[in-house]
Amino acid sequence: MTHAVTRLATHSVGLAMGIMFTLPVVFVLLTAFMKSDQAMTSSWWPAEWHFENFVEVFKRAPMLTYLLNSLTYSLLATLGILASAIPAAYALAKLKWRGQ
Repeated sequence: MTHAVTRLATHSVGLAMGIMFTLPVVFVLLTAFMKSDQAMTSSWWPAEWHFENFVEVFKRAPMLTYLLNSLTYSLLATLGILASAIPAAYALAKLKWRGQ
């Protein structure tokens, strides 16, 4: 019985956290399809679906350049971390110290 209660509590917490982290993403996606005058109202569901909003974003801002900058930065950061972490991990694995 206690195993079932523990499992139910664990899954309930996981489900609540999943909903808590998913709702903002759903809100942003639904807002992306709204007209600008409806976006900040109490309505959560678009009255009309405006797919042209995504085309307008690419016309107004250089989104592909922003994406390339983000990918470049994240790739260089990952390579830098790997270049410093791998030798440090190897040295710590081979190093002998008291209390090991």
